[in-house]
Amino acid sequence: MMNPVQTLESLYTYFDNLGEGIAVLDREGILVSLNRTAAQLLGLPGGLQAQGRFEELVRAFTPLGEELPLADHPVRLAVLGRFVRNYEAAFSPPGASPAALPPAVLVEI
Repeated sequence: MMNPVQTLESLYTYFDNLGEGIAVLDREGILVSLNRTAAQLLGLPGGLQAQGRFEELVRAFTPLGEELPLADHPVRLAVLGRFVRNYEAAFSPPGASPAALPPAVLVEI
């Protein structure tokens, strides 16, 4: 049987090596952690550290490449308790072109 430290290390290894990008936010929308795939897709450093509000770190764009205002950012809407379903958007870090990233369909947040 693994001890708690081994279990935590195993979970982190699994989380960091998933083929899907996963970002973990707290209730305020602060980015707490993201795995390697999410970090690569979004152009952010990965790891387990608070990095700031997701919607301020990652811009959201319509499929036509128009930047969404902060009030319409799908992650901000979800943090405010609104349902975000079948929402198509492209994401990029500030200063990067939205064309560099493929659109992502957010089914449920």
